[in-house]
Amino acid sequence: MLLGLAVTAEAAARQESSARQLSVSPTSEVATRQCTESDLYAGWPRVHHDPLYASARPNPLESLLGCAVVDLEHASLSQDDILTLAREVATNGTVVAGLTRLRLGSVGNTGNAGASAVADVLRASSTLQQLDLGHAQVGAAGAAALGEALRGHPSLATLLLDWNPGVGDAGAASIAEALVGNLFLTTLSLERSAVGDAGAAALADALRVNTALRTLRLEGNAIGAAGGAALGEMLRANGAVASLSLHLNPLGDGGATALANALTANAALGELDCGAAGVGDAAAVAIAAMLRANGALHTVRLHSNAIGDDGAAALGEALRTNTALRELDLQLNAIGARGADALRAGLTDNYTLRTLRLEHNHVTAALGQELGDDEKEIPAALAADISALLERNRAQAGIVDDARAEKAWHSATSLARSSAR
Repeated sequence: MLLGLAVTAEAAARQESSARQLSVSPTSEVATRQCTESDLYAGWPRVHHDPLYASARPNPLESLLGCAVVDLEHASLSQDDILTLAREVATNGTVVAGLTRLRLGSVGNTGNAGASAVADVLRASSTLQQLDLGHAQVGAAGAAALGEALRGHPSLATLLLDWNPGVGDAGAASIAEALVGNLFLTTLSLERSAVGDAGAAALADALRVNTALRTLRLEGNAIGAAGGAALGEMLRANGAVASLSLHLNPLGDGGATALANALTANAALGELDCGAAGVGDAAAVAIAAMLRANGALHTVRLHSNAIGDDGAAALGEALRTNTALRELDLQLNAIGARGADALRAGLTDNYTLRTLRLEHNHVTAALGQELGDDEKEIPAALAADISALLERNRAQAGIVDDARAEKAWHSATSLARSSAR
């Protein structure tokens, strides 16, 4: 269990001292190249039927000189290749001083040994800003090694450990411990890494005192109501996290309600994704109550849940007074004509929402229709009204001709057209 330790001035001084000791001399040659597998290993990548495929790769040291970015995503490296690469980088001051990004995503042979070797690179570097070890068979031991290297690191801003189910709660806790005194990491991804309630609680404890992290991606894990509540309590105190993804977690109404209650007083979080998280009407009502008080959230994603007309009605009422929300994603729920009409009514008084996604919601019995693949989801006139109100808001914001805005509200206009057929 993490203690609520504050980041001390002494810890900050240690990080600054480390940065000075490892910094590149002003006369050093600045690395600028982006190096891929073919740049580092002459004649590679090879296909499996190539007679030379099984031969040892050349030592990459000379090729590494001048590389600011080493991008080996999807490369067919053996664990020995990774160990050699990491050793050459970590022990060569010229190479490690110029490296800013190391991408080993989807290099499945990395494992714990490879992650530990990469941790040595992290310890040796004061310039590395992005480290990608997603889908690399990293387990809890590898995450622990990376966590140790992350403590007090003076430059790493992005750490991607997604799609590593071996990380689990223990690995998440190791990373969390490193966050307590870290002043530089701004993005952490642990998507689909078997993080449960205990791991979420460990991260929440760390983020009560961490003031650097801005983006936390926890999609596709096993975080339930208890984990959601822990993250909610963290958000009451944290003033830094701006984006939180809990998509594809079993939060349920309990976890989502706890998050909503905490966000009533949070002024930092701008983006919340609780799609496919078991959210129903009860949590939607709590989220609506939060939106009446919250002035920071600009994007809320609640797609692929079980929100019905009652939840949509509450959200529609919240839209009457909310002036911060720009995007609300409610596609793939159970909203019928009554809920959609409530959203339309809320939009009448709302001039700031620009995107409202309602595709693939159910037709209710009140419409006198049975649900079917070819049935109209929302009456054409109602869909057209919603589309017109969103277009009004975009025009008022001066983005009616912006191509990106056009793409953002395409869902509403396509809904109106499909309903009219």
